[in-house]
Amino acid sequence: MKYLLKRIGVLERARQLTRRLSDEVLKLLIAASQPILLRILHRRRGQLPRSLWAGTPIITLAVCARAERAAGVQADSLVFGTYFTTAEFTFNLSPWNRGPALWTDVLLPFAVLMWACTRYQRFHFFFDRGILPTRDFHFNQDELRLLRLLGKEVYFYAYGADVRTRRRTEALGTPNCCTECPNPGKACVCDDTKGNKGIDQLTKLATATFSMGDMIH
Repeated sequence: MKYLLKRIGVLERARQLTRRLSDEVLKLLIAASQPILLRILHRRRGQLPRSLWAGTPIITLAVCARAERAAGVQADSLVFGTYFTTAEFTFNLSPWNRGPALWTDVLLPFAVLMWACTRYQRFHFFFDRGILPTRDFHFNQDELRLLRLLGKEVYFYAYGADVRTRRRTEALGTPNCCTECPNPGKACVCDDTKGNKGIDQLTKLATATFSMGDMIH
Protein backbone atom coordinates (compact mmCIF):
# COMPACT_ATOMS: atom_id res chain seq x y z
CA MET A 1 0.00 0.00 0.00
CA LYS A 2 2.83 2.42 0.88
CA TYR A 3 4.47 1.70 -2.46
CA LEU A 4 1.19 2.39 -4.28
CA LEU A 5 0.61 5.66 -2.42
CA LYS A 6 4.19 6.72 -3.11
CA ARG A 7 3.80 5.96 -6.79
CA ILE A 8 0.54 7.94 -6.95
CA GLY A 9 2.31 10.86 -5.30
CA VAL A 10 5.14 10.73 -7.82
CA LEU A 11 2.68 10.65 -10.72
CA GLU A 12 0.75 13.61 -9.31
CA ARG A 13 3.95 15.64 -8.91
CA ALA A 14 4.90 14.76 -12.47
CA ARG A 15 1.49 15.94 -13.73
CA GLN A 16 1.84 19.20 -11.83
CA LEU A 17 5.31 19.77 -13.27
CA THR A 18 4.04 19.05 -16.78
CA ARG A 19 1.23 21.56 -16.31
CA ARG A 20 3.60 24.25 -15.08
CA LEU A 21 5.95 23.65 -18.00
CA SER A 22 3.04 23.75 -20.44
CA ASP A 23 1.86 27.06 -18.99
CA GLU A 24 5.34 28.60 -19.27
CA VAL A 25 5.77 27.45 -22.87
CA LEU A 26 2.37 28.94 -23.75
CA LYS A 27 3.39 32.25 -22.14
CA LEU A 28 6.50 32.39 -24.33
CA LEU A 29 4.61 31.47 -27.49
CA ILE A 30 1.92 34.07 -26.85
CA ALA A 31 4.50 36.79 -26.19
CA ALA A 32 6.35 35.92 -29.39
CA SER A 33 3.15 35.89 -31.44
CA GLN A 34 1.94 39.38 -30.49
CA PRO A 35 3.86 41.49 -33.06
CA ILE A 36 3.04 39.02 -35.83
CA LEU A 37 -0.67 39.05 -35.05
CA LEU A 38 -0.76 42.84 -34.78
CA ARG A 39 0.79 43.11 -38.24
CA ILE A 40 -1.64 40.61 -39.76
CA LEU A 41 -4.69 42.28 -38.21
CA HIS A 42 -3.53 45.72 -39.32
CA ARG A 43 -3.71 44.51 -42.91
CA ARG A 44 -7.20 43.10 -42.40
CA ARG A 45 -8.88 46.18 -40.96
CA GLY A 46 -12.36 46.85 -42.32
CA GLN A 47 -13.45 43.24 -42.66
CA LEU A 48 -16.91 42.27 -41.43
CA PRO A 49 -16.72 41.03 -37.81
CA ARG A 50 -17.06 37.34 -37.07
CA SER A 51 -18.07 35.84 -33.75
CA LEU A 52 -16.73 32.74 -31.96
CA TRP A 53 -18.35 30.85 -29.08
CA ALA A 54 -15.70 28.57 -27.58
CA GLY A 55 -14.62 26.65 -24.49
CA THR A 56 -16.76 24.52 -22.21
CA PRO A 57 -18.72 22.16 -24.49
CA ILE A 58 -22.24 22.62 -23.15
CA ILE A 59 -25.19 22.89 -25.51
CA THR A 60 -25.51 26.64 -24.89
CA LEU A 61 -22.48 27.29 -27.08
CA ALA A 62 -24.06 25.77 -30.15
CA VAL A 63 -27.45 27.38 -29.44
CA CYS A 64 -26.01 30.88 -28.96
CA ALA A 65 -23.90 30.65 -32.10
CA ARG A 66 -27.01 29.60 -34.00
CA ALA A 67 -28.93 32.54 -32.53
CA GLU A 68 -26.25 34.99 -33.66
CA ARG A 69 -26.32 33.53 -37.15
CA ALA A 70 -30.08 34.04 -37.22
CA ALA A 71 -29.42 37.70 -36.41
CA GLY A 72 -27.15 38.02 -39.42
CA VAL A 73 -23.78 37.57 -37.69
CA GLN A 74 -21.24 35.10 -39.03
CA ALA A 75 -20.87 33.07 -35.84
CA ASP A 76 -19.22 29.72 -35.11
CA SER A 77 -18.82 27.44 -32.10
CA LEU A 78 -15.62 25.56 -31.23
CA VAL A 79 -14.82 22.90 -28.61
CA PHE A 80 -11.96 20.50 -27.90
CA GLY A 81 -14.26 17.75 -26.63
CA THR A 82 -17.97 17.08 -26.19
CA TYR A 83 -20.42 15.84 -23.57
CA PHE A 84 -23.13 13.33 -24.41
CA THR A 85 -25.79 16.08 -24.59
CA THR A 86 -24.76 17.47 -27.97
CA ALA A 87 -22.04 17.44 -30.59
CA GLU A 88 -23.61 20.11 -32.81
CA PHE A 89 -20.67 22.49 -32.85
CA THR A 90 -19.20 24.17 -35.92
CA PHE A 91 -15.73 22.93 -35.00
CA ASN A 92 -15.39 19.83 -32.85
CA LEU A 93 -11.67 19.16 -32.34
CA SER A 94 -12.04 16.05 -30.16
CA PRO A 95 -10.62 13.70 -32.85
CA TRP A 96 -7.41 15.75 -32.84
CA ASN A 97 -7.30 16.50 -29.12
CA ARG A 98 -5.44 13.30 -28.25
CA GLY A 99 -1.85 12.37 -27.58
CA PRO A 100 0.98 13.71 -25.42
CA ALA A 101 0.58 16.79 -23.21
CA LEU A 102 2.85 18.83 -25.48
CA TRP A 103 0.24 18.45 -28.22
CA THR A 104 -3.04 18.63 -26.24
CA ASP A 105 -1.99 21.31 -23.72
CA VAL A 106 0.34 23.48 -25.83
CA LEU A 107 0.65 23.04 -29.58
CA LEU A 108 -2.96 22.34 -30.56
CA PRO A 109 -4.64 25.03 -28.38
CA PHE A 110 -1.97 27.59 -29.30
CA ALA A 111 -2.43 26.93 -33.02
CA VAL A 112 -6.21 27.22 -32.65
CA LEU A 113 -5.85 30.48 -30.71
CA MET A 114 -3.62 31.97 -33.42
CA TRP A 115 -6.10 30.96 -36.10
CA ALA A 116 -9.03 32.37 -34.12
CA CYS A 117 -7.23 35.67 -33.51
CA THR A 118 -6.85 36.23 -37.25
CA ARG A 119 -10.43 35.18 -38.09
CA TYR A 120 -12.75 36.50 -35.34
CA GLN A 121 -13.38 39.92 -33.83
CA ARG A 122 -15.86 38.92 -31.12
CA PHE A 123 -15.25 36.12 -28.58
CA HIS A 124 -17.79 34.52 -26.21
CA PHE A 125 -16.66 32.30 -23.33
CA PHE A 126 -17.83 30.88 -20.04
CA PHE A 127 -15.81 31.83 -16.99
CA ASP A 128 -13.97 28.51 -16.71
CA ARG A 129 -12.58 27.86 -20.17
CA GLY A 130 -11.40 29.59 -23.29
CA ILE A 131 -9.33 28.23 -26.13
CA LEU A 132 -6.28 27.59 -23.97
CA PRO A 133 -6.42 24.95 -21.20
CA THR A 134 -7.86 25.95 -17.83
CA ARG A 135 -6.59 25.34 -14.30
CA ASP A 136 -9.01 24.96 -11.37
CA PHE A 137 -11.92 26.66 -13.18
CA HIS A 138 -9.77 29.74 -13.91
CA PHE A 139 -9.69 31.21 -17.40
CA ASN A 140 -6.17 31.61 -18.82
CA GLN A 141 -5.24 35.25 -18.19
CA ASP A 142 -2.60 35.28 -20.94
CA GLU A 143 -5.26 34.38 -23.48
CA LEU A 144 -7.55 37.17 -22.30
CA ARG A 145 -4.76 39.76 -22.26
CA LEU A 146 -3.74 38.79 -25.80
CA LEU A 147 -7.28 39.13 -27.11
CA ARG A 148 -7.71 42.55 -25.54
CA LEU A 149 -4.30 43.69 -26.79
CA LEU A 150 -5.47 42.81 -30.30
CA GLY A 151 -8.62 44.89 -29.85
CA LYS A 152 -11.01 41.94 -29.66
CA GLU A 153 -14.39 42.07 -27.94
CA VAL A 154 -14.50 39.44 -25.17
CA TYR A 155 -17.73 38.48 -23.40
CA PHE A 156 -18.12 36.10 -20.46
CA TYR A 157 -21.26 34.23 -19.43
CA ALA A 158 -21.88 32.34 -16.19
CA TYR A 159 -23.54 28.96 -16.71
CA GLY A 160 -23.32 27.75 -13.11
CA ALA A 161 -20.39 25.54 -12.15
CA ASP A 162 -17.90 28.10 -13.44
CA VAL A 163 -18.85 30.69 -10.78
CA ARG A 164 -20.90 28.89 -8.12
CA THR A 165 -19.36 28.84 -4.63
CA ARG A 166 -20.71 26.62 -1.89
CA ARG A 167 -21.05 29.09 1.00
CA ARG A 168 -22.96 31.70 -0.99
CA THR A 169 -25.18 29.13 -2.65
CA GLU A 170 -26.13 27.48 0.65
CA ALA A 171 -26.91 30.91 2.08
CA LEU A 172 -29.76 31.19 -0.44
CA GLY A 173 -31.72 28.58 1.53
CA THR A 174 -32.75 24.98 0.98
CA PRO A 175 -33.05 23.46 -1.53
CA ASN A 176 -30.23 24.89 -3.60
CA CYS A 177 -27.78 23.71 -6.24
CA CYS A 178 -25.37 22.42 -3.58
CA THR A 179 -27.94 20.51 -1.47
CA GLU A 180 -27.27 17.03 -2.90
CA CYS A 181 -23.79 17.57 -4.32
CA PRO A 182 -21.92 14.23 -4.04
CA ASN A 183 -18.43 15.67 -4.44
CA PRO A 184 -17.89 19.30 -3.35
CA GLY A 185 -14.99 20.99 -5.09
CA LYS A 186 -15.11 18.70 -8.12
CA ALA A 187 -18.00 19.87 -10.30
CA CYS A 188 -17.99 23.58 -9.37
CA VAL A 189 -15.44 26.18 -8.37
CA CYS A 190 -16.88 25.94 -4.80
CA ASP A 191 -14.20 27.90 -2.92
CA ASP A 192 -15.12 31.56 -2.32
CA THR A 193 -11.56 32.88 -2.43
CA LYS A 194 -10.71 31.10 -5.68
CA GLY A 195 -14.04 31.97 -7.24
CA ASN A 196 -13.90 35.66 -6.38
CA LYS A 197 -10.30 36.00 -7.52
CA GLY A 198 -10.99 34.43 -10.92
CA ILE A 199 -14.13 36.50 -11.54
CA ASP A 200 -12.50 39.76 -10.45
CA GLN A 201 -9.58 39.23 -12.82
CA LEU A 202 -11.83 38.53 -15.80
CA THR A 203 -14.20 41.40 -15.06
CA LYS A 204 -11.35 43.91 -15.21
CA LEU A 205 -10.42 42.97 -18.78
CA ALA A 206 -13.66 41.69 -20.33
CA THR A 207 -15.81 43.78 -22.62
CA ALA A 208 -18.81 42.66 -20.55
CA THR A 209 -19.91 39.81 -18.25
CA PHE A 210 -23.37 38.25 -17.81
CA SER A 211 -25.04 36.00 -15.25
CA MET A 212 -28.49 35.03 -14.01
CA GLY A 213 -30.41 33.09 -11.34
CA ASP A 214 -28.40 32.01 -8.29
CA MET A 215 -25.12 33.13 -9.86
CA ILE A 216 -25.01 36.20 -7.64
CA HIS A 217 -21.28 36.95 -7.85
